[in-house]
Amino acid sequence: MEEKIKGSIDKAFFLLDCLAVANRPMSLKELAEEMDAPKSTVHGILLKLCNLDAVFQDAHTGRYSLGIRLFELGNAYSQSLDIVKIARPIVKEAMEATQKSVHIMMLRFPWVVLVCHFEPLNARLKMLLTTGTRLPLYSNPHGKLFLSYMSDSRVREYLKTCKIKRHTDWTVTDPEAIIKQLHRFRRQGYAEDHNERNIGMHGIAAPIVDHQGEILYSLAIVGMCNKKEDNDVPVMIDWAVKAADQISVRLWNKR
Repeated sequence: MEEKIKGSIDKAFFLLDCLAVANRPMSLKELAEEMDAPKSTVHGILLKLCNLDAVFQDAHTGRYSLGIRLFELGNAYSQSLDIVKIARPIVKEAMEATQKSVHIMMLRFPWVVLVCHFEPLNARLKMLLTTGTRLPLYSNPHGKLFLSYMSDSRVREYLKTCKIKRHTDWTVTDPEAIIKQLHRFRRQGYAEDHNERNIGMHGIAAPIVDHQGEILYSLAIVGMCNKKEDNDVPVMIDWAVKAADQISVRLWNKR
């Protein structure tokens, strides 16, 4: 019985992960192919998830997407985290000082997951992210910061599984060049993403660490910077590092 329950839970979470990664409604056929299971089996699991509001089925298309129950649980989890309560005033101060977006993310390999964020009212570019958003490690300063704390061998294994897209002329796609970049990030104490995904977009991510210096979360300040705003980058670096250090200390005292 225990094995059966465990298997059912594993299958249910597999389907939820499929829907989250796809970020679009999926058909029963697609989900059955992803799980490599009979459609009747997958349909039975989806029916239970729909009854729990964890999955929603469109009455017109028959396709499935994530349900409102997951949003409610995600918000409850986010609000229960010490990091959110501790970081909120510090993140808000950094946002007001830099007039840039400030995000905190956690690692869920091979993704980073958004825990909390603040957006300035007058931001020229709004970051259309919501709590729980997942991003690949290679595509943002948060992920690159976490990668910089990993061994070269683990990073190489991870990069083998990625199809890294060249978004701009500044996008780093060569695995060895990425590893060299990660070494620099670890030495300097913060990660950078300048123009790699969007021209004019700059991101600085600093580590929130435990007593042993192990990274727990990443704090990033992200925003548009043109030639007239080059002086913004040093300010972003200073605030990202300072805010991450302050949150780290408060987490230590909390524990």
